[in-house]
Amino acid sequence: MPEGVVKWFDPKTGDAMIARGAKLYPSTAADMERHARVPGARVHFDIVREDGAERAVNVVLREGTRVSPRQGRFGDQAGAHHPDEKGHVALTRHHPQQSFALEDRPVEVVRTWIRLVTSGDVPTAVHLYHPAVLIHRGDRTEEGRRNLADILSDLRHVRRFDVHPEVDGATVTWDDPTSGARSRSRFRVEHGLIVEQWFDEGRR
Repeated sequence: MPEGVVKWFDPKTGDAMIARGAKLYPSTAADMERHARVPGARVHFDIVREDGAERAVNVVLREGTRVSPRQGRFGDQAGAHHPDEKGHVALTRHHPQQSFALEDRPVEVVRTWIRLVTSGDVPTAVHLYHPAVLIHRGDRTEEGRRNLADILSDLRHVRRFDVHPEVDGATVTWDDPTSGARSRSRFRVEHGLIVEQWFDEGRR
């Protein structure tokens, strides 16, 4: 069985992300052993492909793994202000087991986003976002990932994105293949997850 690390687990939604090297695999509480539902836990898991995307199943805690003593109970996020609170605050960079491939590499998170979107792997790209991500489109702001699949599917025909690195993420520009309009999106990344993104309307 492959070995990886639980990047994050949201006890409210049951969603989780498993990191193995530079690759991320979404999972759910139903596919995880109870003791494995802890950010930073080292786990073994199987990989299945569903709807064109790979995901982690049969996730079990690696033998001999010890979860952080800072967690009051299994399933809590390390560092959260409240056991049921979710958010990027919980993904503290001081956790001794959180040596994730994309941790503290915000530009690489954006480059991974580009690879997933251009390859058509939208379901996995959605899991690069924090569950409470803020999406700004024009004068509208939405919280959460519920409409991301539709937004990202509209970008699957773009073949070239230009990346402009920034301290906490990157700005990406591209030409719409149909209209030729120049579009731009700004990413803010924290602890390996996209926590905020701005989309500018395309301009010719």
